[in-house]
Amino acid sequence: MLMPSGAGHDAMHMHSICEEGAGMIFVPSVEGISHSPKEYTKIQDIVAGIELMIKAILQLANE
Repeated sequence: MLMPSGAGHDAMHMHSICEEGAGMIFVPSVEGISHSPKEYTKIQDIVAGIELMIKAILQLANE
């Protein structure tokens, strides 16, 4: 799923060493709270994000 975002985070700084760009994997925070001490992400969502990252890395490595 493509989810355009205004968030740049560290990905925008990667352009200087990775001209093809960078991607980010977002996982949901409970009640949508982020960038706050109240931010909380369920472990199953963190695991899903990690599994997606592993699949993406393996796919890119095999291209």
